[in-house]
Amino acid sequence: QTIEKALKKTEGILEANVNFATEKAAISYNPSQLTPEK
Repeated sequence: QTIEKALKKTEGILEANVNFATEKAAISYNPSQLTPEK
């Protein structure tokens, strides 16, 4: 949950869900504020 909170505080991130069991994260972001590389 700490990772999700940190991601959600990042400007441009709309939604963040981290699944530790599968070691994957799903992130929705505003492409005008952020790029996948960031």
